[in-house]
Amino acid sequence: MLRKMYFPLAIVMIAVMLGAVGCAGAQPQQKELLPCSVDIEYIANRWQGEETVVAEVCLAIENPNSIGITLDSLSYTLAVGEKDVYWETSVAGIFIPANDGVDLRYLNFVNFSEGLGIPNYLSGMDYVTGHVAAVPTWKLLGGKKPPFWSYAALGILPRIQAGDAAVFPVIVGTVAAVQGAIDKTWDAAPEGPAVYTVKGTAGISSSLGIMEVPFDLSYTRE
Repeated sequence: MLRKMYFPLAIVMIAVMLGAVGCAGAQPQQKELLPCSVDIEYIANRWQGEETVVAEVCLAIENPNSIGITLDSLSYTLAVGEKDVYWETSVAGIFIPANDGVDLRYLNFVNFSEGLGIPNYLSGMDYVTGHVAAVPTWKLLGGKKPPFWSYAALGILPRIQAGDAAVFPVIVGTVAAVQGAIDKTWDAAPEGPAVYTVKGTAGISSSLGIMEVPFDLSYTRE
C-alpha cells in the first residue's frame, strides 16, 4: 500500500517542478533596442617625451540588452582642459553578448608641434607664439619640456644647427628669447591635475535594429 502511494506522489512532485520551470522560462521578449553604456576605465601615459606623448585610453562598453549586440563603430575626441589633442575613429565589429561588456584600449599619439603648436598657428597665432602657447597643455599631458630645436620655428634653423650661428647674432638672440619664453611659460604652468574629456559616438546593431549612442565623459588624472 505504501508503494502505491509513493509512486503517484513522485509524479506529482515532478509535474510541479516542470510547471515551475516552464513558468520561469516564459519571460517577455525584448522589443526595443537599449543603448549601450560607455565609461572611462582609465587614461594613462605609456610614453612621455619632449616631442611625443602616448596616452592609453581604456573605454568600458556595456550591453544592457537581453540579446547580443555588435559594436560596429566607435569614434571620439580626446581633450585635456579645453584643448582637443587627439581624434580616434575605429570600425570595431565586436560582438557583445547579452548583459555583458568589453574593454577597448586605444593608444593616442600626441605630438607637441603637429598636435598642439601648428593648430594654434592655423587658428591665427604666429608660428612661434603658437608653440609657446601650447606649452601649458603639453605639461598637463605629461610631456617633458620641449626645447626650441624640437620644431622648425624658423626656416634657417638647420643652418644654425650646422654651425653658422656665429654669423647670425640677431637670429641667435631670437632663438634664445623663444627658448626663454618656453622656459618661463613652462615654469608658470600647473603640472596637474589633468582633466580629460572623451566625447564621441558608438554605433551598435542587433536583430532589433541599429543605434548611434553619443557619450561625453570626463576623467581626472592626478
